Amino acid sequence: MAARDKPPIIGTAVMGWRDGLGAINAMPAVAGLTLLILLVISALSAQLMPGPAPGGLEVLLIVEGIIAGIIQAFAVAPLAIAVHRYVLLGEVTPRYALDPSSSRYLRFVGFAILANFLMAAPGLIMALTTATAGESTAVTAMAGVLTTVFTIIAVIVILRRAILFPAIAVDAPGASWSNARNDTMGNSWRVAFILLCVMLPVIALSLLPYFLLMWPPREATAGGRIAFAIVSALLQIVSICTLAAVASHLFRALADRLAVPPGAASA
Repeated sequence: MAARDKPPIIGTAVMGWRDGLGAINAMPAVAGLTLLILLVISALSAQLMPGPAPGGLEVLLIVEGIIAGIIQAFAVAPLAIAVHRYVLLGEVTPRYALDPSSSRYLRFVGFAILANFLMAAPGLIMALTTATAGESTAVTAMAGVLTTVFTIIAVIVILRRAILFPAIAVDAPGASWSNARNDTMGNSWRVAFILLCVMLPVIALSLLPYFLLMWPPREATAGGRIAFAIVSALLQIVSICTLAAVASHLFRALADRLAVPPGAASA
C-alpha cells in the first residue's frame, strides 16, 4: 500500500458533519421518507412487540432489537447509499429507492445486518446464560467476562470494515471483507476516535429531550413518549447521514485494495 497521510481525527469528523447535513439538504425527499418509515417502524414495534414477561425480559428485548435492526437495515440502506454516492461521486439521488433486485442494495443491507448481529450477539449470549444459570454466580461472572471480550472483538471487526459500506455503495471493484480489513490496518484507533467525535454531538443533543420528556421513564406521558420518538428519529437520520459521510471520507483516505479489481496490484 502506498504511503499516505492519515485522516485527521477532528477534521474528518467536521467534514462528516458538513457533508452529512449537506446531503440532507440536497436530498430532502430521501431523508424525509426515511424519517417517516423509521417512525412507522417505531410505532409498529411498540404495538407488535409489547413488553414480555419478566422472566425472559432481557433475552426477548435483545431479540426484538435484532429484529428491529434487520427491518431498519432494509429501510435505511437507500438513504445511506445515497449519502455515500453524494460525498464520493457528487451524485444527488432524487428519490427514495428501495430496490431488492439490486446487488448493491442487497450487499449493503447484508453487511449492515451482519454488523448489527455482531454487536447484539454478545449481549444475547450473556442474557441467555444469566437466564439459565440460575443462582450460579461463577457461571454468570464467566459469561460476563466472555461477553466483554466478544464485544471488544465485535467492535474491532466492525471498525476495521467501516469503509466497506461506502465501497459497496459506489461499486468499488475490490469491495470485500478482507480488503476492507487490510486497508484499515493500523488505523483502528483513529477510525474509532473519528466516529466517536461524530457521535458525541448526537448523544449530547439526545440527552436534553430525554430528561425533559422521558424522565423518570415510568412516569413519562403518552405525549412525551411520542415527542421523544419523533426527536429520536430526527437525530437518527442526522447520525445516519453524518456517519455515512465520515465513512466515505475514510474510504477516500484509506481505500487501496478496495479500489482495485480482484487480482490487480494495489497502488
